[in-house]
Amino acid sequence: MHSNAIIVNIIKHISAGLQFDSQSHLKLKELQQALIISGHPQNFEGKNLIYGETGGTQIKISEITCSSRIKDEMGMQLHQHYFNGMAGISNYDTGIKDNILICSDDELAQSISSISRDAPVSHGHEKEFIIFYSKKKEYEKIVTPATLLKLKQYTDITYNSIIFSAFPEGLCIAIVKGKRYTYIRSKLLRSVLNEDVAKNYYTDILFMIDIMASSKTLLAQQNHGKSLGPR
Repeated sequence: MHSNAIIVNIIKHISAGLQFDSQSHLKLKELQQALIISGHPQNFEGKNLIYGETGGTQIKISEITCSSRIKDEMGMQLHQHYFNGMAGISNYDTGIKDNILICSDDELAQSISSISRDAPVSHGHEKEFIIFYSKKKEYEKIVTPATLLKLKQYTDITYNSIIFSAFPEGLCIAIVKGKRYTYIRSKLLRSVLNEDVAKNYYTDILFMIDIMASSKTLLAQQNHGKSLGPR
């Protein structure tokens, strides 16, 4: 079965409102806006765009690889990887003014220089992550202990690194792969290995959709409560 057909089957199993375009991907500007990628990489590639509505939330997800060629101290050419993995974006008015970022490891955090780290907050799993925000009230509006628990459970199970980013125009969740590979090879033959790859792809897609949808629902509930006012 061809890889495109497998991805189509996966997303249709998740939601009938999702569509697939193997030749499209998220734009660099979108990922820069979410602070998933900083700077201007020389090479930016993507594929397998999943887009549409699921559970009342509009989402876009695609595989992304970007890098630049740099020289080390010896003058040797090296590839500096900015990002390699999958990213998902849901655009809506979050009501926050500044970006909020949650990283699962120090190396990812070091690549983000646009926001200064503030004092840790008293959530159950905050010590597992490096968290950037400028206003505590905005952070607590977007991120709950349940959100952090979902992030922690996912990283524990998959050993992937993640970046959670909330910004004024929406929310982004990115999965960073340790090795440079595509999820599903273009000429896919049925095997135990390929079934594992498809299963991982399905797990990652479900995780990203859950984070984007649940965060939007939480925000809508909070805004609804404010509009009702005290009784």
